[in-house]
Amino acid sequence: MEPMFGSLSGWWLGLDAPLDASVSHWHITPDPTGIALAVVTLGACGAAAIYAYRSEMSATRTVVRTLLASLRIVALAFLCSWLFRPAGCGATLSGDQPRPIAIILDDSQSMRQADLRVDAASRTVARDAGLSEGCTRIELGKKLLEKHREAIERDLEGKGPVRWYLAGNDLERMPDAATAIERWTGSREGTDLAAAIDRALDATPIPGSLVLWTDARTGGSPARLEQALERARQAGATVTVLGTGVEQPARLELRDMQAPQVVQAGERARALVRLRISGVDPARPARAEIRLVLEGEEVARDEINLDKDGDLPHGMVFMPPARLARPEGTKLEARVRVIDGAADPGDRLERRVTILDRPWRVLIVDQTPRWDVRFLLMHLSRDGGEQGRGRRAATVEASIVLLEGDRELTARPPFLNGFPTRRQDLFAFDAVLLGDVDKDKLGERATSMLRDFVEEGGGLIIQASPAQRSLGWINTPLGDLLPVELVPAATDMPPEGYKPLLSTWGDN
Repeated sequence: MEPMFGSLSGWWLGLDAPLDASVSHWHITPDPTGIALAVVTLGACGAAAIYAYRSEMSATRTVVRTLLASLRIVALAFLCSWLFRPAGCGATLSGDQPRPIAIILDDSQSMRQADLRVDAASRTVARDAGLSEGCTRIELGKKLLEKHREAIERDLEGKGPVRWYLAGNDLERMPDAATAIERWTGSREGTDLAAAIDRALDATPIPGSLVLWTDARTGGSPARLEQALERARQAGATVTVLGTGVEQPARLELRDMQAPQVVQAGERARALVRLRISGVDPARPARAEIRLVLEGEEVARDEINLDKDGDLPHGMVFMPPARLARPEGTKLEARVRVIDGAADPGDRLERRVTILDRPWRVLIVDQTPRWDVRFLLMHLSRDGGEQGRGRRAATVEASIVLLEGDRELTARPPFLNGFPTRRQDLFAFDAVLLGDVDKDKLGERATSMLRDFVEEGGGLIIQASPAQRSLGWINTPLGDLLPVELVPAATDMPPEGYKPLLSTWGDN
């Protein structure tokens, strides 16, 4: 028995075996098609060679010419055996043939997650690798492989050749360990461990061992993963999973907070926080605490249940006190944390809000003293706000301008003698409610001042009315401020009467 790999006879007979394998016995299997082609070709070429030599008018002796023809026929026989393979050579090998070892590195984006290392053992692993406790999973994996690569290759050298792979939704083979570590960046979307195992088992020869370095966040179904593991078992391949990362507690992240830029002291204000929840165990739901803090003072607090991962909006109501008003703006913070989650550092966001510690100043402008004016005055002049000197201060200070009406009535507060004629008098208000007003009665100067008032941050509400005087604002300085396009109502009477029918919306 002789080693066949790399020998001339092994190459000629078509035998390919590892260096430490030897042939115990071999056999030849004839191929009828190859034999027929070889015989026909060899016969034709041999006859042609004999005819050519016999036809030569040379002084060479017949014996020499016969020898030369025989050599050419032998050369043709070797050529025909190589081209047509009239017989196949098989051999039974003996010896050990090491199967490859496939090392599969999870290259999905989840490997870029930074774990919260709550126990001393996981912190020690990160420190021993020369990394901070907040390192990502892939940073730790690359560091450990770079540190122990030579030892790993030395230990596996006698067990079989090593194949390196990067796994995402597909499996990509790397030429060597250095390239695999360099290109291991966690840039692939998702990981299908079942597909990675199947692709590795499709290689020839089939690996004898598969090592998976992963955080076990597979994108495939558990049933497919079980099938892939069963296939590996039937192929005699062991599967070793090297888990990276640590079990994470429920975590909260504040994505956004929306709050009014200006809030009234003593009045309820609403803030909307958007949370991102991750790491929730459905078998052990957690609770979270959300707090709103103004300049270090808590003004609202809620508790919510964390049932599943995902985004969650949550609204909160708070009442800002006047004592926290600051000229430069007051800092409003939203703070969240998992209750009884010592490992969760929590999260926070802050915004700047202006606390208005005086009443809102509103100017009501109307044509005549109608019911709408009375209702607005009653509603806006309600008591509210913070307690001050034994009584509650008004949160809105309303003033009224009537273009037509009893002069004795309009001579007393909260009525004004007329629309403000000076710019500073108008700009002292925070908002203007413009009722059923005739534009000619108000005047062009007043409409121009109202437009400037709005452009510089003032509020304007234009009320519609049965008299349709709001149509008069078209083609005036206030026309561009209207949120809709106003068109005159149709005045033509329908030629015939009709009976309106109740729609499905109205019926419901």
